Amino acid sequence: MRLLKLKPEECMTVAAHYYDVVGAKNVGMQTAYIRRDTQDPEVDMEVVEREVDCFFDGTGGGVEVGLNKLADFLLGLED
Repeated sequence: MRLLKLKPEECMTVAAHYYDVVGAKNVGMQTAYIRRDTQDPEVDMEVVEREVDCFFDGTGGGVEVGLNKLADFLLGLED
């Protein structure tokens, strides 16, 4: 952020680990969480969904989930 001269609220952390989005949120960044079956099995996903700015299911495979869904959202193709 410093190198690009951006404020935290102008940046987004995209992660599949809850602790990463918590850290980003704590410094004021926007957050996107991509749920994967193999990550954060002990974390309550309902809590994650409430706490992050964007939540995407990355468990179904195919083009309609995960990073593809995030790209559509960022391009304004999804709500």
